[in-house]
Amino acid sequence: MVKALVENPEEVLYLKADTNYTVYSLNNGKKVISGFTLKRHEERDEYNHFLRISRAYLLNPKFIKEVVSEGANKAVLLMDGTMARVSRRRQDVLVGL
Repeated sequence: MVKALVENPEEVLYLKADTNYTVYSLNNGKKVISGFTLKRHEERDEYNHFLRISRAYLLNPKFIKEVVSEGANKAVLLMDGTMARVSRRRQDVLVGL
């Protein structure tokens, strides 16, 4: 069981994989590091509405500013200015945004 590092999951902009760690990027600009993999966090109930766009990113859809298409490639621009590339196999997750 993964301990809750953030009291309110709605404050989380995205979770980013960093080897066997996960970096939480919060709405207030802070970052929190977890000692568990991104997959473990993805399985938690409070993050079930987040979008897994690649091996590295799990995004909160309410902080997506726009989806940028560059030919066949897509990327997501978040409210804090972070640009996250969408993997080719996970582009169907963005349908309906």
